[in-house]
Amino acid sequence: MIRHTGFLIILVLCCWQSPGVAVAADPAKAPVPLSLEPGDRLVLLGGTFAERMGQFGYFETLLASRRARLRLTLRSLAWPADEVTRREWQFALIRYMGGRKGWADGGEVLLQPRPRDFGNVYSHLKQQKPTVLLMCFGFNESFQGKAGLVKFGVDLARFVGEMKRPLATGREAGKATGPRIVLVSPIAQERIGRFGPDPRSRNSQLKMYTGKIRSVAAASGVSFVDLFTATQRLVTAAESPRLTFNGVHLTGFGNWIVAQLMADGLGLVARPWRVSIDGRSAKATATATTVADVGVAADRVVFVTGDAVLPVPPPSSDGSPRKLTPVLAEPLPRLTVSGLATGRWTLLINGQVSAKATADEWARGVRLTRGGSLAAAEELRSAVIEKNRQFFFRWRAVNGEYNYGRRKNPFGTKSFPSEMKKLDRMVRDRDEKIWYLARPRPAMQFELKRDVS
Repeated sequence: MIRHTGFLIILVLCCWQSPGVAVAADPAKAPVPLSLEPGDRLVLLGGTFAERMGQFGYFETLLASRRARLRLTLRSLAWPADEVTRREWQFALIRYMGGRKGWADGGEVLLQPRPRDFGNVYSHLKQQKPTVLLMCFGFNESFQGKAGLVKFGVDLARFVGEMKRPLATGREAGKATGPRIVLVSPIAQERIGRFGPDPRSRNSQLKMYTGKIRSVAAASGVSFVDLFTATQRLVTAAESPRLTFNGVHLTGFGNWIVAQLMADGLGLVARPWRVSIDGRSAKATATATTVADVGVAADRVVFVTGDAVLPVPPPSSDGSPRKLTPVLAEPLPRLTVSGLATGRWTLLINGQVSAKATADEWARGVRLTRGGSLAAAEELRSAVIEKNRQFFFRWRAVNGEYNYGRRKNPFGTKSFPSEMKKLDRMVRDRDEKIWYLARPRPAMQFELKRDVS
């Protein structure tokens, strides 16, 4: 059974279990914990939730920074509206499309339909050769309610079984096992405003489907992350800010929150950065970093830190509230300096202004939201977003009609193979940049100065 003690989850949910905890009647059939290995290739499957996760880059930033030595790669093959349960309307659409290849294969409906000649999910997985699959399904399927629950479970179990086979994902039989699999539940639906729809009935359905995903994970011997329970507690909390822009799709701020829940659920837990300095004795205590060269004067406090891991990047401006609640701000770095003279003090990290506060506020502890390692974490996230953008151009080419479609011959076969190789190289180069930026900075110079004015 997976048990984690992520700080965000503990504070949000008090004494209830973290998202990675799988509650099962039979402990022998509980979902298994995920272990990451050097050089692992992770692939993300799912619908809009999974696709937008790659666009904001928070989860991959945490993945890269908290396992920096493993040099992991992540590719998103997510596609809006993807699901694992076949629907009757798909049959009608295939008949309308004349049964063209790409929508149907051998007369059988594909689990995730794609444009003509694009290739199905299996063909693209063979190209990526994943060692870990993150599968985010259940939201779309949950609209079928109780009537579709059994079929969803059967289809999900079948899909997991197919993905566990080495040849299904491009790994050679006899030389390697199939990928390790993580099933991720959908998030809870959020009420948007006084006149928005009541999400209780939808959350009842989502809870049902989350339970089915958990049971499939246990029966299949794969890992499971329960985002539904964690996000339901958040969206129903009295002081919780909005996480979505329409009740179901996360804003940038919502992605910032859920990425942390998902990372904690996978065991990628990191202690929040904390430094406390006594401005009289120059004694220092620290968590997730080291403190050295502490110097104290009447109007100045200096010290140097050496971080063990990059912190959580600052929250996105997209949907972010003006002020974070103490619970949601808990993962951010916090600096406490006691014994300062009365007045306002300015913090500089590597010569750049990071925060300003009064002596009393510094004594209580100030959350840091910019500069220093936070800037380094945000630089890493920007590199992740750019890598995902280049891979998107490679995978879902805008000029796909010439790349794989009806105009592939003769123009595409002459021009695009070399162009695709260039894009592959660009993506690999950005992987290297991510691995470099994911390493914590060796030293950060802190200077807290009393404002003369």
